[in-house]
Amino acid sequence: MTQIVLPSSLYEISLNTFCESLYRWSQPQNLIYTGRNNKSHNNGNGNGNKNSANNIISNNNDNQSWSRLIAREQHSINLIFSSLHARTPQWVLSSRPSSTDNLAAFNHQNNNNNNNVDDKLSSFKKSCHNLIGTFFGRKSLESLEEENIRQQQQQHLERKQQNDDDEDDELSFRLYYRISENICQDIMRRFQQLYKMNDRTLSFPLFDGDVNTITTFQVEDATLITVEGLRALKKHNLIRIKMSHLMNCTITELINNLSPWSIWNLESFSVPHCSLTKFNKICIILSLTRLTNLVHLDVSYTSFNNQCLEIITDHLVNLRSLNLTATKLTLLKPLMKLTELNHLNLHNVAHTCKDEYILGDLITLEYLDISDERFAIEPERYFVYDHLAEFFPKFVNFDRLIELDISGRRISPSLVSHLVRQRLLKHKEIPHFRPLKFIGLMSTEFTFTQMFNLDTRTHGRLMITGTGKLIHVIQSLLRYRNRPTFVQKALIC
Repeated sequence: MTQIVLPSSLYEISLNTFCESLYRWSQPQNLIYTGRNNKSHNNGNGNGNKNSANNIISNNNDNQSWSRLIAREQHSINLIFSSLHARTPQWVLSSRPSSTDNLAAFNHQNNNNNNNVDDKLSSFKKSCHNLIGTFFGRKSLESLEEENIRQQQQQHLERKQQNDDDEDDELSFRLYYRISENICQDIMRRFQQLYKMNDRTLSFPLFDGDVNTITTFQVEDATLITVEGLRALKKHNLIRIKMSHLMNCTITELINNLSPWSIWNLESFSVPHCSLTKFNKICIILSLTRLTNLVHLDVSYTSFNNQCLEIITDHLVNLRSLNLTATKLTLLKPLMKLTELNHLNLHNVAHTCKDEYILGDLITLEYLDISDERFAIEPERYFVYDHLAEFFPKFVNFDRLIELDISGRRISPSLVSHLVRQRLLKHKEIPHFRPLKFIGLMSTEFTFTQMFNLDTRTHGRLMITGTGKLIHVIQSLLRYRNRPTFVQKALIC
């Protein structure tokens, strides 16, 4: 019986194999391995150690060049496509229209016409690349052909002028690794699921702006990245950046390593869990003001304070999304300057702000998170300081508000039910008035019956987190996976 191998599974195989190869090469000790074990050729005269030392020096002199290393070994992409090549006779592809739907037949015909293994593998690489691109709606290799030819001609002229013997390897390498941005993003995402990014990983030509240009750069754990690794960003025109746990360099150094185009056009800048206390905090915040077209800013879990917020709101007037989770804020009044703000996250912040009431005047908000898990363990002790009920009724007039999270806060269930009911009535009277689609009620005064009744009145159209029905618990686990207290409450309910 013919085995069916779906394109999605082939794509997963490719990602896993490539990430394994990339990780192996990103380890410094593997540069020594590329000397092909010269000890085996020492003939017992002790030259093996000398040769090994020479290999280390040679690799250092080569500046640990990825391109030369890959050109010599030719394993990374070969491993991927060679493993897939063995499966080719078993392929039964879907009926999705594509130039590669009959890939198995194509390779069989190619075998009859050309017995050269390298040519067959090269043809297979191209076909498999197109298969991946077509299935996921990405660019095919043909769409890049004209650009590649132009690059080849330009590099050929440069090679003649410089008479560089290594230019052939570099040229073939660049054409070899030319892939679309979405596949680059998938490789980065999968690699980070398995390993940590470091400076050598970022020096890999796959992420070189001269080879593949990307607009989104996202690293979930940047603890191993230094200024040396950030230099790879200069060749990219970035629109979105996320660098979490950036500890070995400052945010200022991150911004200084962006291209002028990126600084001017950057829309999203996320630096959660990054250290601000080791350096001059005001200088760092002032560097952020260079990003004048910024729309989304995430400084969650940092020492971002009142003075920082004052500076940011004065300069970044285009901000629409702001994540201030677990920061050091005690005053929220500067937020009034952001007239276009529609997404605001104040988890573990709003409850302790002296002027929390001003949130009732931010009528442009679509998403508001003022939940707090710090006091969920001992609610009786801290609820007395919660003044949410004083301005909560104002949310009835927020015509754009669709998500509201008040988990861990002291609020009367009757006030919440009134808010939901009034917004539904307003939506019927005024079509552009949007009803609530989500409300977070974990660790509040809501009982099981009250939460069940709220769900019934909205006919199940309102997504709720809490300890009511099973679906509410599931939503809580999904939404609060990074909030351990709420997860614990959901599991023991």
